[in-house]
Amino acid sequence: MDPPAQVRRAAWLQRRGGLTGNPEDLVEAARLIDRATAAGGTSDPVALMAGMLALDLHRLPDARRWLAGVRDRELWLVAATEGDLAVQDGRLDDAAALYARARAAHPGWEVLARLANLAMLRGDRDGADRLYEQAEADVDAKSMRTFAWLEVQRGRGAFARGRLDQARLRYDRAAGVYSGDWQVEARRAELAAARGEGAEALAGYTHAAEASGNPELAQALGELYAYLGRPAEAAPWYQRALAAYTGSVERGEVHYLHALAAYHADVSGDAAAALRWAEKDRELRPGVAAVRDQLAWALFRAGRVGDARRESAAALVMGAPDPHLLYHAAMIALAAGRSDEGAALLRRVAAENPVYTTTFHAHH
Repeated sequence: MDPPAQVRRAAWLQRRGGLTGNPEDLVEAARLIDRATAAGGTSDPVALMAGMLALDLHRLPDARRWLAGVRDRELWLVAATEGDLAVQDGRLDDAAALYARARAAHPGWEVLARLANLAMLRGDRDGADRLYEQAEADVDAKSMRTFAWLEVQRGRGAFARGRLDQARLRYDRAAGVYSGDWQVEARRAELAAARGEGAEALAGYTHAAEASGNPELAQALGELYAYLGRPAEAAPWYQRALAAYTGSVERGEVHYLHALAAYHADVSGDAAAALRWAEKDRELRPGVAAVRDQLAWALFRAGRVGDARRESAAALVMGAPDPHLLYHAAMIALAAGRSDEGAALLRRVAAENPVYTTTFHAHH
């Protein structure tokens, strides 16, 4: 396959990866770009595509390298993608400035959605929803998959706050305009589980996991079976997820480090493995609150409560903590004998999401 054909194939795989939710498509796309550009230079569109693929796969050094090679610095997508990199670095103020520059040149849904995600990270959940609503107004009638994706983001925001009826409204609307999407189906399954609709949730997760091949959905299905008191049925889904995670890291990939750390902390109980993978993820993305939180939780599982407390404190000041992070921090504080602090953190969890501790939430 000649270099232009490799680039075309990579672009196709990138689009398919977004549809299927299977990162293997993105991994192969990145490989093709590397081969196509190994013998010489590259164009700005190819470098931008490679940079975005690297970010999707958590390869931050590769993303920096590709973005540095883009010659036309006035392209709005350059600023937007550099903003995405800043988010993964934990440089939220830099991300805001870069997104503002991108929006000045391109006030479309692509930038508005990025600004909405940034608002979520900063704790402005109402502002995020308004930005997603603005983004929806920019989507034309031929782009219903994009509209459905935006509705899913709004539904996720409602779900994270325990507003289950609002989440259902958003997810149902997404399904109505673009049926069969795995992301919609998976989110509807998680919502059904949280509402106590176990059979509907199992059916939705099973179909989404089989259709997408995404191991994180396989793990979510295992978690749901376990939550419903059916560990024997959870086991094969857990095994499928772990095999995919392990195979990925054995090939030198890094996009499942976080998932592996969470799996071993909360499913297998292998605290040493959880800590090993969490530390590797922290080496790559030390500025991401969820990464620092996962390391804190792995340290907690390993019995290193003092170290867990320090990592948890670092995670708490990175943006606005979500209920998941706050709950971990509360458990760590209680284990450290800080009962007042733990109780205060649990009150914050309840303020963010009154049903967080009593409903099902999948690993993401």
